[in-house]
Amino acid sequence: MTADPLPFAPPLQQSSLVEQIYRRLQHALMHGQMVPHQRLKVRELAASLGTSETPVREALFQLVRDRAIEIKSRHFVRVRRPTAREYLQIREVRLKLEPLAAASALPNLGETEIAALERLQADFCAAQTLGRYDDALRLGVEFHFGLYRRSDNPVLVGILESLWCQIVPVFSLPYLTRHGYDATPHDAALAAIRAGDAAALTAAIESDLMLGSRVVIEHLLELEEHEARLQRSA
Repeated sequence: MTADPLPFAPPLQQSSLVEQIYRRLQHALMHGQMVPHQRLKVRELAASLGTSETPVREALFQLVRDRAIEIKSRHFVRVRRPTAREYLQIREVRLKLEPLAAASALPNLGETEIAALERLQADFCAAQTLGRYDDALRLGVEFHFGLYRRSDNPVLVGILESLWCQIVPVFSLPYLTRHGYDATPHDAALAAIRAGDAAALTAAIESDLMLGSRVVIEHLLELEEHEARLQRSA
């Protein structure tokens, strides 16, 4: 029996099969279940999903357009690793859009939604304490999008999902998972939500993006420098 390489993903339904496969792959990318340069084999994905290879290929092509994966020579498909420069460009866009999504969500957050975010944050902190950084990464993503999706702006959320598909796999690199993730900005965001303070919420989201990206950019630069040295010595 083939093991499912996409755990935690929602089950397939009977609507658009390509869209569902795309969403499952997107979910895996966004939740740290794939790492940069991981090879994606169409046949294995199709077998695990119980479908033919054609819709899998079409879903992969969508992710190529999202710049989340890439097709190398001879149809070699793998998760794409952004360059440090690309990561900085993505961060620049995120700094504009994520505070907007959070502030737009604020009027739509009732006690039920706030309590759900607080539970996610508690689980996030517990995972960090136990050194379960894969779980912490997944919970951190769920915290952010649990907030952003309350903006009631699917266009904005769709753009953010596409951006996160490009960057979250980088956070799954072993070097980065050993660092853990700073929980302080999430606490500040929750305090701002409780206070109904849009400016403080915007500042908390901006702080989270800046703190979270520092180690990532440093590591990407180190990887690029190492690869350049190897090319020069080849």
